[in-house]
Amino acid sequence: MIGELVATDDPWEPYRLVGPAGTPVEGVAAFLRDLQTAGRPATTARSYGMDLLRWYRFLWAVDVPWDRAERVEARDFSRWLQIAGQPSRRHWRRPGQAGRWAAGGKPYATSVRTHSETVLRTFYDFHRDAGTGPVVDAGGAERAAAGADGDLASLGVAQELGPLLVGRDAEAESEGWLGEVEGLHVGLAGPD
Repeated sequence: MIGELVATDDPWEPYRLVGPAGTPVEGVAAFLRDLQTAGRPATTARSYGMDLLRWYRFLWAVDVPWDRAERVEARDFSRWLQIAGQPSRRHWRRPGQAGRWAAGGKPYATSVRTHSETVLRTFYDFHRDAGTGPVVDAGGAERAAAGADGDLASLGVAQELGPLLVGRDAEAESEGWLGEVEGLHVGLAGPD
């Protein structure tokens, strides 16, 4: 598999997403630094980093830069999470034996898919607010028609993700996903 989320011994950068060439993915590094600045624990950086690793692996596979991803990539990524499932891994006790999901991968749970969508919304919000991406605005016409100024729903990627977030705050609270509860509320609220 390409890319990896690497744990470091650096308290200023507890996790680093590295790309296919083994170099850090700067867009993710800046986002994870911002999470730390906002007081999020290293476990949140790991959780968000794993979701972004899935997203980046998908984008690398379809040869689309993260800042040029459009609605179609978000849709296909969402479908991929539902259909393709998790990568198969050999069990350490039975390396020669095929596992239950060896053919196609165990499906991702709804909570995992929803968390990924929340992370992507937050990631693209961060880069929109920082002025560092995305380059392509697939929702430009909708933004102009609505009179909005850069709301996440008009960024193309997030348009596919929004409907899946409705009603998930209760699940996030019950599961103890503290940072995710805030992200859900912010994501659902939209622009001020």
